[in-house]
Amino acid sequence: MPAIDGFFRNLSKIHVVFAASSLLLLGATLWMLHDDHNDEWRVWQQKFDRIEAARLSGIGLDQQDQLTAKTEELKQQIS
Repeated sequence: MPAIDGFFRNLSKIHVVFAASSLLLLGATLWMLHDDHNDEWRVWQQKFDRIEAARLSGIGLDQQDQLTAKTEELKQQIS
């Protein structure tokens, strides 16, 4: 079998196909990231987080006076 100096396919066409498929893959990846970030449940999760933070901050406020009194009592017992 004789040796040949050429390539099996035209390299310039292969480079164009590779560049096009790379851009297509980049576009598909960015589209996937955008769709994944904009899920419909994120709005509900943010609302729940705000409600939960308000509920938890309210719980701590009514117990703060009791904790301060108990701390002062324990400090007096130590001294």
